[in-house]
Amino acid sequence: MSAVRKASHAGSWYSSNPDDLSASLSEWIQEANSSPTPSVKPCRILILGPTAAHAYSRIDPNAVDTVFVLGPSHKVYLDGCALTRCNEYETPLGNLEINTDVVNELYSTGQFSWMSRATDENEHSIEMHLPFIKLVMDQKANGPYRIVPILVGSISSAKHALFGRILSPYFAKSNTLFVVSSDFCLDHEGMGLIEQLDVSGFNAYLSRTENTVCGRHPFKSFCKLLLHFDMRFVHYAQSGKVTTPRRAV
Repeated sequence: MSAVRKASHAGSWYSSNPDDLSASLSEWIQEANSSPTPSVKPCRILILGPTAAHAYSRIDPNAVDTVFVLGPSHKVYLDGCALTRCNEYETPLGNLEINTDVVNELYSTGQFSWMSRATDENEHSIEMHLPFIKLVMDQKANGPYRIVPILVGSISSAKHALFGRILSPYFAKSNTLFVVSSDFCLDHEGMGLIEQLDVSGFNAYLSRTENTVCGRHPFKSFCKLLLHFDMRFVHYAQSGKVTTPRRAV
């Protein structure tokens, strides 16, 4: 029997109307390649939408079969990483299929726990990226694709390295995409440290500035994964400069 995680934040954090949502996401992706100031829509997804579009606009869906989505746990304490028991994730644009083969492989390492359905549906960090993934990946013309959601808890430096090692073989596959979700409170100094994969420097930066980067643990694990690769940011924006009719950020 298929278990479907509901799009629990649709209708409040972002539009539950598929036509409106698709139009907003498509507009941001188009503007990411042509306009320095994307327009905004009155929903919480606008905070990440115009900036996230700069990353999603660079994806070639035909080169991707599996999308990993790493998001921080806001609602429950986790001393590790957790996996979903669901077979599908709902979005207003249609459901996304879970790569249960990979999920079970990860669980078999003995290093992951299972999310409860309540934890899964109460958390927003992964869900906020799903409409973008659905819109972009549905353009894939050469076969199906599936996702692997991973909820990342408050983990130690040793566990950052551990999960980085576990995930690195998947990242090395040419048909795999990784999405790392975070509500940033960062300046270019912090971003530079992430680009340099300098986890120790990033820790010192967080301690000194007291910046509240909720996705610090997914980023640290991802940096450990990337030790033999490199990365760069493709766009920078500040949510405080986003305006809506309700002036909400």
